[in-house]
Amino acid sequence: MRKYILFLLIFITINVKLSAQLTVISPDTVIVTNYSPEAEQDSIYVFYGPGQGGWDLKMKATGRDINNLSSTFTWSELKVDVDGFWDTLQIDQNETVSEFTTTNSGVYKLQVTNSQTDTIYYFALFADNMRAKLFYRPDCDELKVQGILTTEQFRYLNRHILPHVETVLNNKVRYNWQIDFLDPTYDDAWIPDTVQRTFTPPFAPRIVPIPREQEHYRIIVQISDTLGHYAVDTMIYQSISVEADFVASIDGEDKPESEINIKGQAPFKVQFKNLSKNAVSYEWSLWHRTESLSNRPDTVWRRFHNFEPLDSIVYVDAGSYTVKLKATGRSFFTSDTEKACVSVDSILNYITVYNSALGELPNVFTPSGDGVNDVFTFKDKENTTGSGDNTMEGTRSIKRLEVYIYSRAGDKVYEYIGDDDDWEGWDGRRMGHGLMVQPGVYFYIVLGEGWDGHKHKASGFVHVYR
Repeated sequence: MRKYILFLLIFITINVKLSAQLTVISPDTVIVTNYSPEAEQDSIYVFYGPGQGGWDLKMKATGRDINNLSSTFTWSELKVDVDGFWDTLQIDQNETVSEFTTTNSGVYKLQVTNSQTDTIYYFALFADNMRAKLFYRPDCDELKVQGILTTEQFRYLNRHILPHVETVLNNKVRYNWQIDFLDPTYDDAWIPDTVQRTFTPPFAPRIVPIPREQEHYRIIVQISDTLGHYAVDTMIYQSISVEADFVASIDGEDKPESEINIKGQAPFKVQFKNLSKNAVSYEWSLWHRTESLSNRPDTVWRRFHNFEPLDSIVYVDAGSYTVKLKATGRSFFTSDTEKACVSVDSILNYITVYNSALGELPNVFTPSGDGVNDVFTFKDKENTTGSGDNTMEGTRSIKRLEVYIYSRAGDKVYEYIGDDDDWEGWDGRRMGHGLMVQPGVYFYIVLGEGWDGHKHKASGFVHVYR
């Protein structure tokens, strides 16, 4: 309950008798005006508002004749748009006590007149309104906190100067925002949020980035001003905003989110990792290769509704593929309408499968067992996955491989028929497991069939040295 503090200013008549008294009822603090140093200063009575229920604060003052003489009490407010500048608000006649109530901040005058005295009292009233009743309107794209009311300036007229000059009393307001999240794994404890967020403007902030890493947040504001007014409030926010996000994972290695084109040779096995925030349902759409869309009425190759595709996606046909993830959040209501936030992350041509090709073969190799150039095989075979462009050199996307090697006399000394990935090259032994062939010149024929259906052939001579 507010304490009633009586601030008294007593005027003395020429007979040196106490004659009139002004009482301002229950101000929260008192400061003085900032007129020129030689001028008489007035008291500014500051009331912390708003009033009960959020209504305008009622500021009260009483005038009294100390000798209990029947008096006339005239209450006026200083205004520049009134003739004579003093706007008479209330007159009480033949009274010993008068009570005045107003909701307007400003400079006031009380004149007490009776048979013995004519006393004037000048004073100012200032309603320092501050309110914190935080609320927000559900929005998928932003979180804007509202419900704060402050008074950062009090403007009052200098009664000593004509024309009257307006003086500004700056009342600096400070805002301290705090955000916590509810952690169900720790007995529903509130844990300080570690994400760096901005609250701008501080009196009605948009919180950026919007909280969506957790489901429930507690937002607290503490407000204070230079006049000593203080307010605090707490708001619970159930996150509804959704962010769809994913990356590709190749052989267990997650690709950086900044990498927007993942390349490899067929069959290209890709696992997709769901990095979405605050969603409850998902829809994956994997497009047919971009190069075929103009000739195909349907565009989606495969669709999933799991959190992540359960198995790796195997891309075989050469070309580029778009991947889209649609994430949907939990339901909420606005104006009795059920809604849900939706976010889509779509990466055009995210996956690229190389065209089939045979790489370059050496014209010399030395199967001496020293670990250097010991095997006749494709150059750069180990570097054809995951980087480069669709015209890079090297064997890629070959489904079936045939290798035949002949001596100058036409004898077959080596043969391989099978998967490209299983061919380890020719180590110089007859048929790959017999005695080493003699040094000399040999003729090779390599046939390849790509996963894209293209057939390839390479032939030439290779010198065997020891």
